[in-house]
Amino acid sequence: MAELRDEKVVFRRKDIVPLHELPSAQAHEPIVLHAGSASRTGIACRIVAATVALVLFLGAVLIGLVETGLFDSTLNARAVTAPNQALGTRYRASVDHTVLRLAGLDGFALKAENVRIVEVESGKELATTASIGIVLDPLGLAAGRIAVSRLDVDGAMFNAALLPRSKPLDLAALRISDVPDYLETTFERLDGISRLIDTNGMQTVKVSDLGATFQGPGGKPLTLAIDSLQFTRDDDGTMSIDGHFTMDGAEGEIDLTASGANGAVRGLEGSIRNVALGKFLLGNDVYGNVHAGIDTTADVSVRAVREIDGTRPVLGLDVALAAGSIYGDGVAADLRPSTLKVGYNFDKGSIELASQDVSVGQSRFPFTGGLIDLDRVSDRPDKGFAIDLVFSDAVSRPVDSNEAPIRFDAKVNGYYLPKTKKLLFEEMTVSSEKGNAAG
Repeated sequence: MAELRDEKVVFRRKDIVPLHELPSAQAHEPIVLHAGSASRTGIACRIVAATVALVLFLGAVLIGLVETGLFDSTLNARAVTAPNQALGTRYRASVDHTVLRLAGLDGFALKAENVRIVEVESGKELATTASIGIVLDPLGLAAGRIAVSRLDVDGAMFNAALLPRSKPLDLAALRISDVPDYLETTFERLDGISRLIDTNGMQTVKVSDLGATFQGPGGKPLTLAIDSLQFTRDDDGTMSIDGHFTMDGAEGEIDLTASGANGAVRGLEGSIRNVALGKFLLGNDVYGNVHAGIDTTADVSVRAVREIDGTRPVLGLDVALAAGSIYGDGVAADLRPSTLKVGYNFDKGSIELASQDVSVGQSRFPFTGGLIDLDRVSDRPDKGFAIDLVFSDAVSRPVDSNEAPIRFDAKVNGYYLPKTKKLLFEEMTVSSEKGNAAG
């Protein structure tokens, strides 16, 4: 082969064979290939594809820069501005650290960590939060402004001393005559949340891992832990409130609807399920043993109407008590599932009660009655509630007795002292007759 490298190869004209004379060209159905020139459509498609690829590349670069925290320091000042815009003028927020991250298809999320919310007037710390996630409108962010589309609060702990009227919230010191004020405060808080969602163009405010500590009866702390609470506002101004909470070890649910008009919440309806009542209604002796009270859970249906534009206020509760125990002098009896209607009389400043099926063991005690602040009907210095109950066609059937059941009517006057959890009767009138009764 080495010798051939220096030799020339020469082809004569007769050695060249036309392609159409080759055996492969003699096929029955020859395949002919045509080399066409590029069309305008093809060129346009290539340009579009290149543009899309460039946009995707730039988007990937932007995502990478955001996730690496390149813009965190630049947006730190604006991160303080955004929570303050959301909270309004009554409260001020301070932020330890901020990060900007992606929030899926919703845009960008500005996450403010270790946020403290302070009441401007008193300078007291209302709440501390692990983080506040503010989902931002990307178009607004590109224009140099912060437009909040969603607000997520995680790990919040509230100072109950500032709720709801900047007074220490002692559950044993609540007054029945203050119910209208507490109801109006509730509507004002709902107004604020509704305006927050509407003003910022949001649809949802979500609070997770929220806790509040109250001073319960007897000075014992009572902690309300809310695992999640979500406020969702529809286009017509209706706001849904859904959540889960834990009180005294019992897990409950919140399912409420706040309706409104002209920028104000006017009505509240829904239910709060599995509320533990033992923490409020059980009293202990000096040795820590249960002495008197009721230990059960309740499902509470709520209907409230706000006093606005001449509308008369309404507050009514339908309470469904689960099976539990009722204690007297340390002796427990079975409380059967029962229902109770509770209404507030705004003219008298009293709470009206009624039940047709309250049952203890085999006994049944249908009653009507009411509660009012003790100092409005008595000279006693103690803080508490005066009680007036009327029992009609009640049936007493002790489970430890073979005697025939007793049917009776009764009228009871007394008072209850929440601080000591004492229930005392000053007057009791009973008229009874023995007979067969179903209970």
